[in-house]
Amino acid sequence: MIRDHRTADRFDIRYDDRFDDRYSRFDDRNDSMRFLNVSGTYDSNYGVVTLVQHGNRVTGTFTTPGGGTINGVITSDGMLQFSWSDPSGFGKGIWNINARGNKLSGTFGNGRTASDQRAWNLTKTR
Repeated sequence: MIRDHRTADRFDIRYDDRFDDRYSRFDDRNDSMRFLNVSGTYDSNYGVVTLVQHGNRVTGTFTTPGGGTINGVITSDGMLQFSWSDPSGFGKGIWNINARGNKLSGTFGNGRTASDQRAWNLTKTR
């Protein structure tokens, strides 16, 4: 049901109460993600990973002969979408960030597509 409300400032606000619950849950998730910080050192099934977060941007390194780098962005739904590169290649991946920000679980692939995805899971150590 759409209702019109008048405010003291004489602005008309159109309001649809059918969407209240859905939007409030979405906003709560965004608020919690805003305060989440994934910066730190992690153990993973591919060695040690170090991440640094600035706003929703994340950069990092991982242990591999010659060193590897990560560049990504945290989305409003709690995912870290990233690209990686090391001397042997490059690719894309995605991690789901748990509510505490201390575990990231997801997949990565080689090349421009992530069709050959493999599991890459991280647990924060410090």
